[in-house]
Amino acid sequence: MAGAGLATMSLADEAAALCGLYPQARAMEFQAVKQGRAMGWRRIAFFREGGGLLVLSESDLILGPRRSLRQKVQEIWQDGWLVDLTADTWEDGRHYQLRAERQGGAALPEESNPLAGGHGGGLAGRAGRLQFNVSGHVIATTFWHRDTPYAQALLSVIDGLVKVVQANPLPQTSIRLGREDLPARGWQLRGEFPCSLWYDADCTLLRFAQPDERGRQLVFARAV
Repeated sequence: MAGAGLATMSLADEAAALCGLYPQARAMEFQAVKQGRAMGWRRIAFFREGGGLLVLSESDLILGPRRSLRQKVQEIWQDGWLVDLTADTWEDGRHYQLRAERQGGAALPEESNPLAGGHGGGLAGRAGRLQFNVSGHVIATTFWHRDTPYAQALLSVIDGLVKVVQANPLPQTSIRLGREDLPARGWQLRGEFPCSLWYDADCTLLRFAQPDERGRQLVFARAV
């Protein structure tokens, strides 16, 4: 099977005008809660090297009786482009593996630091038996990127499929982080990957939520 080449981004001029290319945070910790019960955690760490950005995302969740999810995702960004993506997800004992890198144009050196690579072609890879090649500016389903609410589609880090979405703004609110109440901009993403997202004034992720099969919200609230 081969995934169709699809440009995943719409114009993100509003986000670009407001915020830097990447978050300034070094790490973000989230506590997962559903109906008042702690369900696990997620951590996103950022490492800057040679003008590039390495993002490591890890999750460990209890989804229900005899249901669990662990995930490790690594993204490498260069000049604002996702050039390398690896993800391992263990859900209810099943292992999903994704490997992808950007092809064409200024090709990635095969035996050098991938942070020095180019971004000329599509992001090509494999997720299980699925082979895919996604053109354009790719945003993965890891939520930290400032342009996530402006994407027309997101690349799933579990199955490698492009999820078509449409974002609608939520009412302005504030979210407590530590001892501060921070103004938060929110969006409701509808379509093939429903979720809710909130970012602070610097476009740094503050909170996100995903519905389960019964429509109950699994909320990831940022702790630090």
